[in-house]
Amino acid sequence: FTSLAPEQITAYEGGLKTTFFNRRARLNISAFRYDFRDGIVNIDNPRAPVPIAINAANIKTLGVEVDAQLQVTKELGLSLSGGWLDSQIKSDIAAGGISLRGNRPVNAPRWTFSGQGTFRKTLASGWTPSASVDWNYRSDQFLETQNAPSNRESGYWLANGRSAIATPDDRIQIAAFVKNLTKTTYRTYVNDLPNFGWLLNIYGNPRTYGVSVAVKF
Repeated sequence: FTSLAPEQITAYEGGLKTTFFNRRARLNISAFRYDFRDGIVNIDNPRAPVPIAINAANIKTLGVEVDAQLQVTKELGLSLSGGWLDSQIKSDIAAGGISLRGNRPVNAPRWTFSGQGTFRKTLASGWTPSASVDWNYRSDQFLETQNAPSNRESGYWLANGRSAIATPDDRIQIAAFVKNLTKTTYRTYVNDLPNFGWLLNIYGNPRTYGVSVAVKF
């Protein structure tokens, strides 16, 4: 059992929001800086089979985010976004005798991108078919604060697709979907404990298909 100090953050953010092409397009840009004090992180303990939480004392994060939406036609809409992130532990703390100063926190990729395309059209009969595809990218990231090679996850893409049809009164919608179209293999969690002789990896879902029915009352 441990006792932790409250996590504190000072946040600075500035940006721009604008529309053009007769409000058919929108562009948002923001830049931010987050200064964490007593930031909480999980580290491996050579004497314990599970990570323990400690105060990292100081984590500095800088970032920029950009997102854009475009209504190409009445039926077709597109959106794109991207981000850059620089996050580092700035305090002199250690795990297993190794300093964590300068390491990146968990799940903090330097680059992220995402996009979506949606087509929706109401037919003369009143029925409304639609189709959409979305994708996202995360550059390499670490799944433990020790930033060891075993817990570095290389960058990867994920893509999903969905098609649906709605009744004229929009009360019922039937949809078919597929997630992880490209069957990307990626990890979402790592617990690396060499003293115990194991490396626990938890992976994201494989390609998944499904059908859904939604009813509004």
